[in-house]
Amino acid sequence: MLNEHMLFLGRNRSEIRELFEYGKTLTAQGKQVCDLTLGNPSTPTPNWVSQVLSSTLENPSVHAYTSAQGSLRARRVIAKQLNERGTTCFSPDGVVITCGAAAALCGVIKTLVSSENTEIIALSPYFPEYKVFTEGAGAKFITVGFCGENFTPDIIALKSAVTKNTHAVIINSPNNPSGKVFIAEEITAISQVLFAKEKEFGHPIYLISDEPYREILFSENKLPFIPDFYKNTIICYSYSKSLSLPGERIGYIAIPDQICAFNDLYAGFLGSLRSYGYVCAPSIFQFMIENFKEVYADFSVYESNKNLLANGLIQLGFTVNDPQGAFYLMVKAPDGDSKGMSEKAKELGLLIVPADTFGAKGYLRLATCVSHGVARDSLLLFEKLAKIYGLI
Repeated sequence: MLNEHMLFLGRNRSEIRELFEYGKTLTAQGKQVCDLTLGNPSTPTPNWVSQVLSSTLENPSVHAYTSAQGSLRARRVIAKQLNERGTTCFSPDGVVITCGAAAALCGVIKTLVSSENTEIIALSPYFPEYKVFTEGAGAKFITVGFCGENFTPDIIALKSAVTKNTHAVIINSPNNPSGKVFIAEEITAISQVLFAKEKEFGHPIYLISDEPYREILFSENKLPFIPDFYKNTIICYSYSKSLSLPGERIGYIAIPDQICAFNDLYAGFLGSLRSYGYVCAPSIFQFMIENFKEVYADFSVYESNKNLLANGLIQLGFTVNDPQGAFYLMVKAPDGDSKGMSEKAKELGLLIVPADTFGAKGYLRLATCVSHGVARDSLLLFEKLAKIYGLI
């Protein structure tokens, strides 16, 4: 009588959430825990955000419904910001404001699924919910591996993976879980594959650019503007990381004027979001977008924690990657068993997420968006872990 797949998803939380909830239980019991599981920003929300939101208390009209696709003023702000990033043209009529990046991705994927044979490809490593969103929309989820410990996309594997049933490829840069930033040469190589496959199969193949971490870049790293490389790009964005607003669920879908089937895509986004019940994103946060100021949360603690953890882990004998953005770090299980390492760490009060379900078997993800004190204390537990593995 009930949907068995939905029951399964409800009864089996993601490993991230499972460990996070376990940590909350231990904390409630008064036990010390170093929780590096959830990508929950620790830095304060910028002052201007609080000021804008406070002003709505004296403006009841802000709390009314907006258009289903979002207020025109907010969509104009978003289009203007996108047009300042590159040479590709965006208009307000190509923007849909959503209940965060998850709703944006669900709306886009459902729009692109025309049959049970539809394939959506994700480049590994990837956010595990991509699989949930894709299969929930009735499509097949396909993954493409990476090369090396800095997670370079495997272009040869991508060529083999794209078939006549491929409707989209998802790219996430800066990446969750690795913090990798795709450089221009990599975006060019991916675009060339998709251009060739579009020509071969005679239909558009969309590149879904999932960008919730795009402002969080370390050192001198630059983020290529993907629509300037590939015209059939769909941007999904969330303000949760850049403004430290993870619990507020506000984001958008944006498509450039040049994209194939512009009008049909936009209508499909509105229809799919309607089918999910995601119409009219929270109006108070649409008002925030209308009054947007180019001041983001302080990301310096993320880079400081990344450096502290990476250097400390290397000294302890662990193998780690070199993130260029976001707030995650990947560490390799010395024996290749990431789940086993997670369990050993758990016994010490250190919570780290196995990355097998991220498409990175043998690695674990560390969220570095914690306080500096938690990052520092976690190294003491990693030292105990290193002794268990005989690294020191």
